[in-house]
Amino acid sequence: MKLNVLWIAGLMLAATAGQTHAAMVLYSASDVGASAAGPWVNSAAAEANFLGTLGVANTITFEDQVAGFYKTFAAAPGVTVNLADTTRNFGNRASGISSDTYGNLWGFNVTSGGRKWLGFPESSATFTFDTAIDAFGFYLTGTQTIFSKNITVSFNDGTFRTLNAPINNASGGASYFGFTNAGKFINAITIDSGPRGDDGGDLWGIDNITYGTVRTASAVPEPASLAMWGLGAIGLVFARRKRQQMKLAA
Repeated sequence: MKLNVLWIAGLMLAATAGQTHAAMVLYSASDVGASAAGPWVNSAAAEANFLGTLGVANTITFEDQVAGFYKTFAAAPGVTVNLADTTRNFGNRASGISSDTYGNLWGFNVTSGGRKWLGFPESSATFTFDTAIDAFGFYLTGTQTIFSKNITVSFNDGTFRTLNAPINNASGGASYFGFTNAGKFINAITIDSGPRGDDGGDLWGIDNITYGTVRTASAVPEPASLAMWGLGAIGLVFARRKRQQMKLAA
């Protein structure tokens, strides 16, 4: 009886405590060839799934930014964007904060009722957060495999990581890419299209960037609390067993 109770309690502690360190989860989908006016059904579904896991979520739409090319700018309170020194200014509809588009083969806006988006062809953009996050997602627009070879999302969560974002075929369109990394502390994320010339000059963009924290802390007890609960449960079992023995002896 004693061994069984301890064994069961140990399993419960191990299983539940493991949930506090959930593995990274990716959210990715594409709407190949979709119009710059939408709809982006697959991408929106991936975004909805991503957002559904967050307890705290903030979205950058760039709508409050002044159109133009800036190496560094504040995208939101506590969030700074730095475009790499190698970034070349291809002008509006290509580099920096743009407010127009040529169509679905270029970068374009995905904010309902909005116009603006961020482009940085042949280079990278680094988002730095004053408060650490463990979730990040965004739309990619106008990517084409005939130009783009690789678009990566890099960060350090205690270990340096690099994820590959989706690239649409020659028809362009929109995609969504996000990840959750519950319990990790990430202060900077870099989206990179590779060194100059590697992407063949593809003009693409990003928009509706959501960042925040995963909804786990309130739902999952801390390991220390679980241990106390387990000991309490064991105590109740032995107390009940003792009462039964006393009744039989009487």
